[in-house]
Amino acid sequence: MLRLAIALVLLKVTVEASGLSTYPDASVISGGARTSEVDSNAVVNPTVIVEVLSPTTRDWDTGGKFAHYRRILSLREVLFVSPEEKSVTHHRRNDDGTSRTSRAPSRFTSRRSAQR
Repeated sequence: MLRLAIALVLLKVTVEASGLSTYPDASVISGGARTSEVDSNAVVNPTVIVEVLSPTTRDWDTGGKFAHYRRILSLREVLFVSPEEKSVTHHRRNDDGTSRTSRAPSRFTSRRSAQR
């Protein structure tokens, strides 16, 4: 049986290889959460991370923080959602260690624009 845990906003993730602790906007853990030996309030094994970009965090999220995320061995997918550009950038790590990046326009609309 596949076990998934999905957390929105408040799940702290620690990158063991670098020591960075951060709060992604959303994350998915497959097979049960494993907590950090240093911080029992943080998990170390997300399989998917989602970051919603803002003008003030965009460079850090897609640059430095993403470099840390790539050091998480369990991590298979990272999604960057850009409300400004109305797009989603999807980074996937394949089983053979290669990676693939794709970008697509977002199909999500805000309530405000859907009501017009």
